[in-house]
Amino acid sequence: MEIELSETQQLIRSSLREMLERETPLQRIRELERAQAMDEPLWAQLAKLGWLGLPFSPAGNGGGASITDLAVAVEEFARHAALVPYAEVAASGLTLERFAEPGIAEPVIGAIMAGTEILVPAVLDAADSYTAAPEDSRSQDRFSGRRLFVDFGQSATRFLVRAGAAWDGALLLVSPQDGPVTRTPLATTGRVQTSSLAFTDVPAITAARGDAYAFLLDLMRCFSAVQCLGAAQQALDMTAAYVRNRVQFGRPIGSFQAVQHHMANMATLVESTRFMVYEAVWALEQGVATPEQLALAKSWAADASIEVAALAHQLHGGIGVTEEYDLHFFTLRIKERSIAWGGVDECMRVAAAHVANPVDWL
Repeated sequence: MEIELSETQQLIRSSLREMLERETPLQRIRELERAQAMDEPLWAQLAKLGWLGLPFSPAGNGGGASITDLAVAVEEFARHAALVPYAEVAASGLTLERFAEPGIAEPVIGAIMAGTEILVPAVLDAADSYTAAPEDSRSQDRFSGRRLFVDFGQSATRFLVRAGAAWDGALLLVSPQDGPVTRTPLATTGRVQTSSLAFTDVPAITAARGDAYAFLLDLMRCFSAVQCLGAAQQALDMTAAYVRNRVQFGRPIGSFQAVQHHMANMATLVESTRFMVYEAVWALEQGVATPEQLALAKSWAADASIEVAALAHQLHGGIGVTEEYDLHFFTLRIKERSIAWGGVDECMRVAAAHVANPVDWL
């Protein structure tokens, strides 16, 4: 695996970073958080500049990006605390493109690229596990059920719903415009727009079967690990700048050995996370990823990023715990993303289920 970014990936990173630094000041993120809203002007800008078409096939006027390319973009959105469902929409659309029944994906993906369709996954029910089958009811082609912790559920125009045994575990396309969907906002640690959804006898289209949900889960597990990494990298960069400039006893605190040890530990955690996460992304892209590899990458990213955030707060001291200071954005996002799509415990259970499998070390 090549761990250096390609020229295309460096261009994706630099172009997005320049735009996000200009378009998403953190004061604006504060206002959006208070309103429990997504950044609609930024989403429109992403559509206008072609970023929403990045994941999709050039045959449909998409950008033809690889999964690693998308991970680079997702990391940049995480580093700027952007309140847009880029990872969720990209993963849902890519799953449809790869697995949907003929004629279903094309109009949805076209609307996504135009910025008029916001398609997000809705997969977690009261079983509180991404591997347990949801409980639903079915009346012909009408779906009833409940889904929890749906990111950007208030703003979504359509949902990619993982259905239960009554639908043979298929992924369904469900639109709030077609029937009653009750959206209840949920307060979460990360302050990202999150909802509980109740579907009541809503018309549903069977979009994909077979391995579609496994791919969606793997992709979102990788993306959530990348989001942990992006927030941790930003916390590290902010802390490095702070200890260079904060003067105590007549000199910058970064000159003290104890502070340097903490900074070294933070940098080691971030770089080890980067390697594990991008190795998992690459393996998924190449079709050689195993469930335990992806679960271990997410588990490590969750654990390491939480430790990075804790060390960042120690080095910042009192100012680090104030909401007026920007570090709190990344600490809260790390905590929320560390749980999303499988927290440490759930991912370690996945890894443990495969621990007896032989490993080819060559």
